[in-house]
Amino acid sequence: KGSAGVDGMSVKELYKYLSEKMKKDLNKPAQVINNFANREQMDHSAALVNEKKKEKKQTPFLIGYFSGTRSHTNDLGKAALEIRDLMDKYTDIKLKIVGLMDIPDCLVPHRSSGQLIHEPLVDPLTLQKKIAEVDVNIIPLVDNEFTNCKSELKYFEASIVDTPTCATPTYVYQQNIQNGRNGILCREGEWFRAIEKLYNDPVMSAKIADNARRYCESKYSVEAQAKQIEAALTAML
Repeated sequence: KGSAGVDGMSVKELYKYLSEKMKKDLNKPAQVINNFANREQMDHSAALVNEKKKEKKQTPFLIGYFSGTRSHTNDLGKAALEIRDLMDKYTDIKLKIVGLMDIPDCLVPHRSSGQLIHEPLVDPLTLQKKIAEVDVNIIPLVDNEFTNCKSELKYFEASIVDTPTCATPTYVYQQNIQNGRNGILCREGEWFRAIEKLYNDPVMSAKIADNARRYCESKYSVEAQAKQIEAALTAML
């Protein structure tokens, strides 16, 4: 279990398992198509990257957490104490949360200092702009069977707007992130040091972001996924 999937199954095997279960329960054929960025997202993100390259980076240093729903409250809790300690040590570090979220108790005091920013849900293209505005995208997760079935959506959404990611090493992130090259893998106890490195070394941060963008543009575009989609649709037909 854990990062190996359910009872030792890989995520690819898990997808097959779930697909077979759907076939049986619904009495219909089922195919698997991975998440990917649509053309509008890709084009909008490319424009945002061009804007970022023209702008001179200003303080504060923004940590971004893009939650979507309150179901991620326990996930954020895995990194909350270390983020609190970062904001205590560096007053120009802020945490921006976008989406529905019950704020962990340890972070609540930072609302009054302005270091904690909480914004509502936004549409997908506005989300890309929000992600482009932060200095690091964090993906803390409770490592269990459910989270190991999640796709790498949060990683490639950040990568295509040149924002580096720190993520819990669940199966899918281990498969896609080369630690220190196109992202950073963080277990509990490692978030403070990883984010602090990005804060103190903008050159390293920019290099990780650039590697991640190139990797995700080549893997998660419509063109990159077209053959997989065609194969799935052909099988269904």
